[in-house]
Amino acid sequence: GGEQPGRMLVHGLGGTGKTTLGKIFAARAAAEGVCEAVLFLTLSDGSCMEEYVEVAKKLGASAESVEGMSEEKLRARVHGLLSSEKWEGKWLVVLDDLPDTEDKGVSWVGKEFPFGSGKTLVTSRCAEWAEEGGAENR
Repeated sequence: GGEQPGRMLVHGLGGTGKTTLGKIFAARAAAEGVCEAVLFLTLSDGSCMEEYVEVAKKLGASAESVEGMSEEKLRARVHGLLSSEKWEGKWLVVLDDLPDTEDKGVSWVGKEFPFGSGKTLVTSRCAEWAEEGGAENR
């Protein structure tokens, strides 16, 4: 078969079922064994500390190694794990409810998230997340 897209976007007005669709997509991917790791992250305010600690542990990091890390270091650790030889191409992440690409709280997503290392479903009210990296590098 043809190559599958690495990143997909579901966008539309609030209350139209984007999050529900993302949850169904993630559950089905997990049930069908599409990827070794299926992760769901809600990023409506850009902060994801607790969720990233859980993701790091699911990807094999010890709790001691990630708890108490700064948000920047924790994101770098998780993104490094997702990009590692062990996990590259073996994960699906749903990035749920991303705000506008111009929102300062999520400016890191387009610059740091390893979109090319696995499969990503983004849900957002903002269609601009379809662009490569989600936002221009500034």
